[in-house]
Amino acid sequence: MDELSREVANLFAAKEARRRRLAALPFPEKIRMLMQLQRMAAPILRARGRDVRPWKAMDAKMDLEDFRAQCRRQLARPVSERVRFGFFRNPNPVRDANRNLAFDSMQEYRRFCERSYPAYFGYARPGPATPPA
Repeated sequence: MDELSREVANLFAAKEARRRRLAALPFPEKIRMLMQLQRMAAPILRARGRDVRPWKAMDAKMDLEDFRAQCRRQLARPVSERVRFGFFRNPNPVRDANRNLAFDSMQEYRRFCERSYPAYFGYARPGPATPPA
């Protein structure tokens, strides 16, 4: 095995070991870590215009029981109901207009999407790639 292959194998082994350590953590510790990640990401997301509200500190024992009870209630529902209430319908004025559209070319379709849809719908073309600093 050459040096690079050995290094890659070591990286994968370390990654696997870390995942096992994280999986073995108690649930309240995982929640604490998640809350820390939310606090770290919040300023970045706010700078991008997102309304972000990280979870507040909680009484782990009380909230953990409430969380477990909520999970039990949700799992008691039929799958069809969980799916129904697990998604929301994102209004789409173009799609909801109930008209069929046909385009002569993919380019024409892309121009239509760029004009008709907000960028967050994912129809915008990516900008030019910026070289790494």
